[in-house]
Amino acid sequence: MQVFSKLSLLFSAILTISGCATGVSYQEFKTGKAPIKTIAILSVSNPVKYQIMNYGSPTVAFGAIGGAVAGAKAASATEKFNEAIKTTHFDFSKEMMTRLTRYLREQGYNVVAVGVKRESPLKLIEDYSKVSTAGADAILDVGIRSVGYATVNMMDRDFWPHVQMDLRLVSAGSKSVIYSEQVLFGYHNPFMSATELPADKQYYFQDFDALMTEKEKAMHGLKEGANSVARHVASRLKL
Repeated sequence: MQVFSKLSLLFSAILTISGCATGVSYQEFKTGKAPIKTIAILSVSNPVKYQIMNYGSPTVAFGAIGGAVAGAKAASATEKFNEAIKTTHFDFSKEMMTRLTRYLREQGYNVVAVGVKRESPLKLIEDYSKVSTAGADAILDVGIRSVGYATVNMMDRDFWPHVQMDLRLVSAGSKSVIYSEQVLFGYHNPFMSATELPADKQYYFQDFDALMTEKEKAMHGLKEGANSVARHVASRLKL
């Protein structure tokens, strides 16, 4: 019974982190008196694990034991998914950095990359005074909350891409926030204030077996998540 209790708690924690946690609030981009010419993108972390979450599992309705069973199945599916990812050499961090750089440059910005050590990939940097600005006018910080696939509920049990992140742009000088937003690609959560970006239905999978059978398409769905979020952020920061 202790095993089931621990799995149930783990499942609840994952739900909180990847589905229901409150992210940064939206703040519209405003440059103020000093125009921004160069943006330093802080290195984007890969998620600890690429998650497979079955929020639509019928077993969740059966209390703690049902939640534990669902949690155990999600953990097993997550491990299998991560093993599959290793064979594709997929790197979400690289995808985000490449695409953010591309779209910001298309908006007319100079872009530099700055390496940082994060306490957790889930968290934005707490103290920007300790971060190198590399001569940039502003710092773009990206916190990865979840990358993977998830079902929505028991009425919609397809696995959708689930890419969720927090974004913050701060002044390199004053360290004041210039822009912030939580973005959710693919997945739908009516209880969150995140900006939702739709995923093409070609990246929906009937079940986990179908997802694994078409793992290359599944990886492409996550790449499209990085692309969609990066393009959205660049559009928010339009000069």
